Amino acid sequence: EVFENIKSLYMDKNLEVNVEISDEIKSLKNENIKRIILIITRELINNVYKHSNGSYLNYKIFKNGKDICINVESNGADSKDLRSIEKSKRGVMLLKLLVGSNSGKIDYNLDKDLLSTMVKLEVGDENTIVRRP
Repeated sequence: EVFENIKSLYMDKNLEVNVEISDEIKSLKNENIKRIILIITRELINNVYKHSNGSYLNYKIFKNGKDICINVESNGADSKDLRSIEKSKRGVMLLKLLVGSNSGKIDYNLDKDLLSTMVKLEVGDENTIVRRP
């Protein structure tokens, strides 16, 4: 639903969207974890639609040990886009605060025109995300 809702806001964008959600993520029961994943996903995907001049978006979410990992890749970015991300005082900054407060980290990488975003959230058990004080 998140992808379709955001896509409907940007009718002028025609991105090929590939979504891969692992069975472990699909079977999560904890509503707080799902809510945090939803907020992060919505912000990441919205930013691609809003700022990218690319033709595709790849989204992948899975568990790796105790981590929930979200990978987003899109083409059509340049060094100016990466600088804007690093200097953001709004959406990206709030996203970084949300991820950091949930014992996670977010990394951006630019390789030619491919922008990759990796989010890792540490999960204490299947019911809780580890929170930083």
